[in-house]
Amino acid sequence: FVSKKLEVGATPDLFCLVNKIETLIDFKTGKDFTLYPENKLQILVYDYILEEFGYKAKQRLILKINTEEEKCMPFEISAKLKYLALKTFKGLKVAYDNLKYF
Repeated sequence: FVSKKLEVGATPDLFCLVNKIETLIDFKTGKDFTLYPENKLQILVYDYILEEFGYKAKQRLILKINTEEEKCMPFEISAKLKYLALKTFKGLKVAYDNLKYF
């Protein structure tokens, strides 16, 4: 998916029905169940981009897969943070785009 509004591409991991609820899922692997702020930022930006293409998630899940214990844990991410995530993402994108001048 390429967002015309954000001028970036995105490849969400999975958009599906979970218990009949439209769900965006992002898989993360690691040695523990730590959830980082950038994980939340990523799924919320994906959610925004998918909306440009007519996909409306009613829930967003990050599925952390612990490679040490071979277990997984879901984290539900609230859409209430989406607009703060967009503002943050846009600021980061400007900073990244400006690096070419250094």
